Amino acid sequence: MNNRKAYLQQLLQEDSWSSEQWDWIREYLEGDDLSELQEIAEQDFQTDLLQMKATLDRELSRQLLKNIHERAGINESSFRGIFSLRFRRIAVAAAILLLAGTAAWFAKDMGRPQLIVFNTTDDRKVLTLPDGSQIQLEKASSISYTQHFGSSNRELTLTGEAFFNVNTDGKHPFVINTAAIKTTVLGTSFNMSVREGEAPKVVVVSGKIQVKAKAKGTATEDNAVILTANKEVVFNLSTNEPTIIDGTDDARFYAMKSAGKFSYKDVRISDIARDIERLYNVKIDVKESLAGCLWNGDLYPAEGLMQMLDFLTAPNSGSVKVIANEKEYMITGSCPK
Repeated sequence: MNNRKAYLQQLLQEDSWSSEQWDWIREYLEGDDLSELQEIAEQDFQTDLLQMKATLDRELSRQLLKNIHERAGINESSFRGIFSLRFRRIAVAAAILLLAGTAAWFAKDMGRPQLIVFNTTDDRKVLTLPDGSQIQLEKASSISYTQHFGSSNRELTLTGEAFFNVNTDGKHPFVINTAAIKTTVLGTSFNMSVREGEAPKVVVVSGKIQVKAKAKGTATEDNAVILTANKEVVFNLSTNEPTIIDGTDDARFYAMKSAGKFSYKDVRISDIARDIERLYNVKIDVKESLAGCLWNGDLYPAEGLMQMLDFLTAPNSGSVKVIANEKEYMITGSCPK
């Protein structure tokens, strides 16, 4: 078939499929190239999925759900009764987005349809919300929000870690709920980490936000704090007490991480290595002869860890050595004369 995308769009607009069409879509889903359906799915998730009415074939639904369970590491006992894929287009879109690294489901929260998006890869996933705000969702993290997001409210729930670039809307504050804290903003950019077992932390890159700790699931006014640019708050896991510290360096790091470009001018290579360690969660041993050398230039995380290290050491006749299972590296060289 010459134009598979057009045929897929035609199928997904129809209320029912013939047996031949079901066979075609099953064969398509088993193939290696699902780019056309991924494009359609990504577009649909930004538009009208909640209006779709066609019911998913039960056998195919079970196959797709099983695939999603296995890829997301969810067992049947924990999954049963929580999520349901009710529409054919939602199910197909969810399966394809999952293959692209973002698993999405529609659930019900107190009777309200809710979109839940998981990042199942080792890379950050960039999401655009209905109000135009952008989220960079870190690995093993998720967000959820209702179908009314951006119209009647801008409230979502986060687990894990994400960087937010929030569009300004004076009528609808942007609210992020987590298990430990509640954050309210009007328009700003900031990073929030609320991973289980770790102290909740928020770093503001620009703008102003309010952060409240939660006591037994409810945000309290008495420990609410206001953060402006280059400020950071960390909440004690046991007492919920906030500590505000200077976040200039963290804000610098998250701003460059969000932009996808790390720019340096006369910065010590040892300091640049610390940024790369943090970015890739690895250990980098910088030899003394190289540590104090000043470096100028741009590094792009999209090019990969080894490419960044090679580019960093090249002007200094340096080399890169992998020490332990790609989790520890040693870079050597000397300052140019």
